[in-house]
Amino acid sequence: MSFGVFCIRAENAASTPLWQSPYRTGDAAVFQENTLAVRAAYRARGLELACLMRIPDDHIAIMCGFMAHEAERSLAELRAGNVDALAASLRGQEAFVRDHMLTWTDDFARCARRSKTAVLYPQMIEALAAFVRNDAAVLSEAACWTEEARAACGETIPGGLGALPGSPEAAAFAEVSDALAALARLRPFGIEDHELVSISA
Repeated sequence: MSFGVFCIRAENAASTPLWQSPYRTGDAAVFQENTLAVRAAYRARGLELACLMRIPDDHIAIMCGFMAHEAERSLAELRAGNVDALAASLRGQEAFVRDHMLTWTDDFARCARRSKTAVLYPQMIEALAAFVRNDAAVLSEAACWTEEARAACGETIPGGLGALPGSPEAAAFAEVSDALAALARLRPFGIEDHELVSISA
């Protein structure tokens, strides 16, 4: 089935699928082979859906949550100066974006744009698709920088890469950390269906 026909059928069904598989296969079914590949990527990082089998693992909200989780891990490795672990983390994020997000978010945005009734969501999805493209480039460049630093400094940087206490940079980092912590405390309605949790929990 061509992508154009798929979008027309999705529009007729008053729905634009929010998960990757239909955009890759042309089949609107949920829990396809790609869904299992995404689930395996989560499990490789010790995560799984809190409500497994209720929402496809390749749902865009869950993918974004996974990338946020991985970005937090990378930030912790950066602050600790663990260059080797940071390089591996960044390459893992880049691979996930290229394999599971870049492959469909532009098509998702085009499909949403065809809606005759949606007002805000097509623009939000367009912005998300642009962010995914930029994220892939930034992750690749950050991974290259980290690999060069590893070649020059070894696996770790003694003392880490945090800002000096009392510096303007430290104050800025503290503000960002506070803002991120406030966002993390928000519990929007229905988030439990899209939440990743530790497998050991």
